[in-house]
Order: sequence, then C-alpha cells, then structure tokens
Amino acid sequence: MQTHPKSELTGNALYLLGEANYVEEKSDDALTAFHQLATTQPNHPKVAVASLKIGYILDDQEKTEAAVAALEAVVKKFAGSTVESQARQRLDDIRSR
Repeated sequence: MQTHPKSELTGNALYLLGEANYVEEKSDDALTAFHQLATTQPNHPKVAVASLKIGYILDDQEKTEAAVAALEAVVKKFAGSTVESQARQRLDDIRSR
C-alpha cells in the first residue's frame, strides 16, 4: 500500500481491512481504514460503502451527531444509489430512538 498508494488494489486492500476490522468489532481500526480509503481515493468504487460503514460505526459507538452527519453526507453524495437508501433507513432508525 505504501509503494502504490493510489492503486485501485490499494483501495481494495483498505476497504477489506476496514471490513475485517468491522467484523472483528475493532471499530476504531475500521474507521481509520475506511477514512483513509475515502480521503486518499475518493473515486474508488468502494468509497460509497465505506462511507456508509463510517456512519454505522459512529452510530454503534453512540456518537450520534457524527453518525447523522456522516449518513447525511452519504445521502447527498451518493443520491440514487443503494447506499443512499441504506443511509436513509439508518437515519430513520436513529431519529426514531
């Protein structure tokens, strides 16, 4: 990843690292990987899902304001996509608590 930071393979590796940490409930490590993907490769195909997972993790960590902001950004940036509808659903869940 250090040799080719802009490679699509590096983006895939960051996404998979984030997913692995998410599944293992290592939320801070997952956030780091997903954020790194989103900031270093904003056009990578996995950025939408990574951005959604950032919102999920922040919600799971009970960082409600940050979660809402992240999920609203997903709705705006990825309008018309599957992740938009998933983000809207999570926002509805948060607001109904």
